[in-house]
Amino acid sequence: MHEIIQGIYRWKDFNLEKTPPLGIIPGGSGDALSKTLLFDSIEQFSIENAFWLLVKGQIKRVDIIELTNSSID
Repeated sequence: MHEIIQGIYRWKDFNLEKTPPLGIIPGGSGDALSKTLLFDSIEQFSIENAFWLLVKGQIKRVDIIELTNSSID
């Protein structure tokens, strides 16, 4: 997921408002995110349910960035 978001962010004509929604299908390192999104949608964790939410066009906005300041005063 990280690589996809980084690639979209680097588009020359990147515009957050025009970026299409992304879908998460479980099957690797994205399982925890997919499980959380399915849980929030009151769905059991499965590939079929994740796909069904995509087909229905159910959208959930999530924060995709975390900033930390490692300097210590």
